[in-house]
Amino acid sequence: MTSNSNIDFNILYKKNFRELGINWVDDLAKNDDYFVTLMNDFQKLFPDVKVTDSYMILLKTITIIIQNNRFILRKSDVYDFFIMSYKFLIDHLIKKRVSAIPFTLSTYDNVVFEICNDLLHHYDNFSDVVKIQFPNLLVDILSIIFFKADIEGKKISVFQLKTYYNSKKSLLLSHKYSYPDRDLDSVLNLPGRYIEQPDLNLDEIDDPLSSKANYAAAKKSNSHHHQYHPSVSTQEDNLSMIEEMVYKIAQIIQRDPTQVKTSLSGLPTKELQKLYDICNNYNKILKYGKLTEIKEFKSEIESELGRSLSDKQIRHSQISIKKVQFYIENILDGKFEPHLTHGINHVKHNFEYGYRLVGLINNSKLKNKKNES
Repeated sequence: MTSNSNIDFNILYKKNFRELGINWVDDLAKNDDYFVTLMNDFQKLFPDVKVTDSYMILLKTITIIIQNNRFILRKSDVYDFFIMSYKFLIDHLIKKRVSAIPFTLSTYDNVVFEICNDLLHHYDNFSDVVKIQFPNLLVDILSIIFFKADIEGKKISVFQLKTYYNSKKSLLLSHKYSYPDRDLDSVLNLPGRYIEQPDLNLDEIDDPLSSKANYAAAKKSNSHHHQYHPSVSTQEDNLSMIEEMVYKIAQIIQRDPTQVKTSLSGLPTKELQKLYDICNNYNKILKYGKLTEIKEFKSEIESELGRSLSDKQIRHSQISIKKVQFYIENILDGKFEPHLTHGINHVKHNFEYGYRLVGLINNSKLKNKKNES
């Protein structure tokens, strides 16, 4: 793909793209510098993405943040994003005569029209997990139109474009393919800072497979059969707990259940218990995650707990809840390495403190004391 490396992303994003009036982009992050930082370091941060053109990097950055934040666009929003981005690329790549693009616009106008028509008729029926990923597919289509290759660099001709769209959409709908999740905090080396920042953006968390059987309700109905206590746990207890958690965690972090089971099997009992508590309280996590106003969040938490928390504690817990997927993934992947001198990982410790404050995971020390008594 052609690279426009001399283009200033500050101007490209803050001025040129913002002129399109796609206002929901403002909800993806608290400040524009977050976008610009990702765009400037895009090729280093996401080496698997082969796009080098600055305009495509801008669009791909938006879709990465959409997927990272589990941001679900309305039909009108995703429609506008596709159409306005198409016109945006025409204005900047065709009218300014980028030499790498041999073009007959009418050929592609028909395909774009057909995709828009498909969106209008079917988008509302997509599951949330597909809606979250769908902008990625649309940017793939734009990449093929303007550069004859998708974002990953796979060559696609105009004659394959509609087939490509239908095939990729079918794979998304059947959950046989998903665009890679990218933990932006990790790639920007920000996990520790997120615990300390008071102005973190807290977009809504949505259950990607809310139509599935409710995990918490099923767990509650089975609670008289299986009650887990770490101090008297056995290998059989762990295996039973893993079986209960596998599919819920697979839904939360969008991984293959077999992979999740393998990762869980390698965890110590103490870590399994924390993940078990989170799964059991996931309905609460969803509910709390939708309360973006700090006063509303504080009122709901304190009503649930029956006691007061300081504003600092509330903010800490709110951030921990927002990052629950990041926490689970890092537990499974063994990325929370303990500090050599302290014996703990401070980022992990901060997350767990936030969860304990609002009762999403149990205080193991208190539980052990009760068991001893």
